[in-house]
Amino acid sequence: MFWGGALGALILTIALIVLPLFLNPDYLKTLALQQMQRTFGSHVTVGHTSFALFPSPHFLVSDIVVQEQPESHAVFRAKSMSLDLGIGQLLMKKIVVREFLVESPEIELRREPDGEWRFLSYASNDSPIAAATQFLVLGKIVVTDGKIIVIDESPREIVRGFVIDDVTFVSDTTHDGPSIASSFELSGKIRQTQELAPFHIQGVLEASWASPVLSIASKPVGFEQITFSGKVKADHLEINQLGEYLPNGQSLIKVPGTLSVRSRVTWVQNAKTSRLSLSHMNLSSSFIDLDGSANTEVLEDGHHMMGFSMRSSNVDLAMIRQYLPKTWIPDNLLPVWETGEWGGGLNIAEARVTGSTREDVQTSVTGTFRLTDGYVRIPDWPSTDHIHGTVVVEPDRMQLSGVHGVYDGIPVEVTEGVFLLKESGPWGDVGLQGPVPAEKVRQVVTQLGAPSDFGLLNAWKVSDGSGLLRLRFAGNLLESPGLKFQYGEFKPEGLVIQIPGLPHPFTQGQGTFTFSRESTVLEGVQGKVGAYPLVLNGTILYEGTARFDPLTIQGGIAGEDLLPVSGNRGESPKMRITGPLHASVTLTGPTRYPKLKGWIEGRDAFLDVPSLLQKQAGQDGRLEFDGKFHPGNRVHFERVELMMLPLRLRGQGTIRFRKEVTWEARVDSGPVYIGVLPEGIRVLGDIVQSGILEVQLKGSGRGTDWTRWNTKGWVALTEGVVSLRGISAPISNLFVRLKVDEDQLDLKRMEFRVNNSEAVITGFMKNWKTTPIASVMFDSTQFDIDLLIPKKGRSAIRDGIEWLAAHGSLEGSVHIDRPSYKTVSGKKLSAVVKIHDNLVSDFRGVAFSEMTFESEGLDRSANISNVFSFAIKGVPSRTGSGLPITIDNVSHPANTRLALARTEEVHLDAFGLELDLSGVGNNGHFAPFAWAN
Repeated sequence: MFWGGALGALILTIALIVLPLFLNPDYLKTLALQQMQRTFGSHVTVGHTSFALFPSPHFLVSDIVVQEQPESHAVFRAKSMSLDLGIGQLLMKKIVVREFLVESPEIELRREPDGEWRFLSYASNDSPIAAATQFLVLGKIVVTDGKIIVIDESPREIVRGFVIDDVTFVSDTTHDGPSIASSFELSGKIRQTQELAPFHIQGVLEASWASPVLSIASKPVGFEQITFSGKVKADHLEINQLGEYLPNGQSLIKVPGTLSVRSRVTWVQNAKTSRLSLSHMNLSSSFIDLDGSANTEVLEDGHHMMGFSMRSSNVDLAMIRQYLPKTWIPDNLLPVWETGEWGGGLNIAEARVTGSTREDVQTSVTGTFRLTDGYVRIPDWPSTDHIHGTVVVEPDRMQLSGVHGVYDGIPVEVTEGVFLLKESGPWGDVGLQGPVPAEKVRQVVTQLGAPSDFGLLNAWKVSDGSGLLRLRFAGNLLESPGLKFQYGEFKPEGLVIQIPGLPHPFTQGQGTFTFSRESTVLEGVQGKVGAYPLVLNGTILYEGTARFDPLTIQGGIAGEDLLPVSGNRGESPKMRITGPLHASVTLTGPTRYPKLKGWIEGRDAFLDVPSLLQKQAGQDGRLEFDGKFHPGNRVHFERVELMMLPLRLRGQGTIRFRKEVTWEARVDSGPVYIGVLPEGIRVLGDIVQSGILEVQLKGSGRGTDWTRWNTKGWVALTEGVVSLRGISAPISNLFVRLKVDEDQLDLKRMEFRVNNSEAVITGFMKNWKTTPIASVMFDSTQFDIDLLIPKKGRSAIRDGIEWLAAHGSLEGSVHIDRPSYKTVSGKKLSAVVKIHDNLVSDFRGVAFSEMTFESEGLDRSANISNVFSFAIKGVPSRTGSGLPITIDNVSHPANTRLALARTEEVHLDAFGLELDLSGVGNNGHFAPFAWAN
C-alpha cells in the first residue's frame, strides 16, 4: 500500500510541475510554428492556435499562410489544420503528427522554365507528386474542400495552367525502416473552358528513402524510388486542353469534344527517370471509344518514350487524319497520308504506337484496323467509295485483307495488298478484282497506262457484256504516278462488239483478256457473228509501237453477207456468193498497219461470176492470201490464190474500204484444162466444153458488178470445143486470142471448125460494157452458111445480132471462098455488114429466100416469094423525054441522084408482120446502085 501510494504521489507531483507548461498557449504556438517552418519553410504565418490533451493530445491551427519569399504571393493556404500528437514527443518538446487534418487548403504547384517542378520550398525535377510525397511521413492526412493551382512555364514561351477545385484527399502512411507505404484517395474537379471535369484517383504509393525518417522534424534527403499503383477515373476532360500537357499533343489542341477516362495506373519515379503505365484503360468521347493501355517513360536525357496499345469500335478516320500528330506518321509514309481526300469509319481491333520525343527515333505504329464505309479521292483518279476491309500494320509493312469497295461505280475487292515501308519510300503491291461492264475495260486499261492507240482495234465498239476484271498495281507511292499498273485479267460474258467490215456484231462473246503495260493477250475469246462462230487468239505488244504478235481471227460468215445479192431489175448481174464460208486471218506487225495472212474455205458455198466462173456447193474451193494494211483504209495483197483444183487462179491487188469497196488487182490463171474440171466448176458458162484456157488480167473497179470494172490483159483459148445453141455441130479446134483494154475488146484472132467448115475472125468491139460498136472481118476458105444462120428457131448468133441491133452497132465484111447453103454451093461470097445503133428498134429475126427484080421504063418491082413484094412507078418529066423527075445531090446510101416515084403496091408477110398497101399512092424513089465486097 505504501509503495502504491508513493507512486501515485510522485506522478501527481510531476503532472503539477509539467502541465502548466503545456497549458501555456504562447509556448505551444511557438513550438507548433517551429515545426511547421521546418516542414513548409521559414515564411509561415498562422492565426489562432489551440491545444487539448483529452481524449488524446491534438493541436489545432487556423489561417495558415505559406510564402516562398516575404514579399511573394502565398503558395499554400489553409483555413485550419488539426494535428493529432504523440505525448512522448511532447515531453521532448517535439511535435510528431499522427493524424493531419487540413480544411480548405489552396496549394500552388509550379514548373519552372528549366523544367523543374516546385512545391513549397522543395524543388524536384521529377514531378509535383515527388515533392508532395515527402509529407506522407505525417501519418494520416485528410484534406477537404481543397484547391490546387498548377502553373507550367516550360517548355513553351506561353505560361499554361489549370485549377482543381473541390479537392478531397485522404492518405494513411505506415513506416517500415527506410520505406513507407501510403494508401490514399484523391478527387476533385478540373476547371475547363466549358465545364468542370471531375476525377478520382485511388491507390497505394510506396517510397524508399536514402535514410530512415522518423518524424516531420527530420530534414528530408530525397527519395530513391517512388511507386504508385491504383485506379484513375475522369469525366468530361476537354481534349484540346488535355493536349497542352501531353507529349506530342499539340495536334490535339484543335480537337473538339470531351473525353472520359477509366484506367489502372502504375507510376515509378527514380532519381532521374520515371515511367507511367495505364492498363485496362478506357477512353470514350462522342467520336471515339478506346480500350487498351499506354505507357510513357522519361529518360535520363529528358526525352520521353511513349507506347500505346488500344482497341476501338468507333473511330472517324477523317478526324484521326486531321488530328493525329504527324510525328506519329513514319516520314516515308507522310506524303501518302497527306495526299488526296479520304476517310470513313475505323474499328481498331488492336493497335500499338511507340515513339519518342527524340528526332532520331521514329514513331512506330502496328496493329489491325477494320475500315467501314471508307472513301478515297485522289486527283486524276476515279473516286473509290464504300470501302470495307482489314488493314494489318507492321513495323515495316501494311497488309490488306478482305477489302472491297466501289471504284468508279464498279464494285471491286482487294485480292492482295501489301505496302512495304522502305527507306526509299513506301512501296505498294495491290491486286483488285470486280465485275466490270465491258465498255469500261478499255477506259480502265487506258487510265492504267496501256497505250490508247490500238490501231485497227480502235474502231471496235463495245456495246454490251461484263465480266470479272482483275488488276495488279505496284510502285513507289512517293514517285509519280505512284502505284503503277502491272497486269490485269478480264473474263467477259455476253460480250457484244461492233467490228467494222463484219455484217453482224460479234455477240455472246466470252474468253480471257490478259493485259499488262507490255502486252495484251487474248485467249479463247469466242462468240458469234450472225449464226456463225468467231474465235480470237493472240497477243498485242506495246514495245515502242503497239503491234500484233500475232493475232488470229477464225470464224464463219454467210456468203450473202460477204457479197449481198442485188435485187434491182435492170442492173447487170453481179458476182455473188451464197452459203457458209469459213475463214482464218492472222495479223502481225504494227496495230495501225499490220500484215495479214489467211484463208477462206467455201466447200459448202455457191460462187457465181456471171458468164465467167461458177462453183457449185459441195465442190472444194479455197482462197488464200497474204497482204498488208496501209493508210487510207487500204489493204495490199501480195498474194491471192483461188484454188478449186485443178483450177488455180493467182494474183495480187489492193482493196480500199470506203462506202463502196474499190479495188485494183492482177490475175494469172496459168493453163486451165477445161475438159478435166469437176462437174461442180464451170468456166465461161456452158459454152466451152474443153480446151486450154489462159487468163492474164489486171484492172480496177468498184463494188461487185464486174461489168463496171476497168480491165486490161489477155484471154486465150486453145484447142477449144464449144457448143452454141442453134448450131447442131460443136465448134472445134477453137483458137482465140482476145486482148482486153478497158472498154475495148481486141480480137486478135479466132480460128475454128464446124464439121467441114472453117473460118478466121478478127476485129474489135468498143464500149462493150455499154453501147457496143463492133467491127469484124470474117474469112473462110469454105463455110456452110446454114451453120451460122439457121432457117428456123433461135440461136446464139441470132441472139447476138438482135442484141447488137437493140444496143449498139456492127459493121464488118464477110469473105467466103467456097460458100454453101444446104444443097447450094458457090464461089467467092463477099458481103458488107452494117447494123447501126438502134436502126431496128424491134428486130424480128433473119430469113433467107429467093428474090426477083424487074425494071421496065418507069416501072420497078421486086418480089421475095411468100415474104415481101412491092411495085413503084416513076413520075415522068413534063418535058416529054420519057425520063422520070429526079433530085440531084442528095445524101442517100444508094446514090446521090434519086428518081421520084409513087408506090403502086406493098405486101409484107413475115416475122409476125402483115402489111398490104395498094393504090394508096405513097411516095417512093429509085436509083441505080452497085453491090460491092
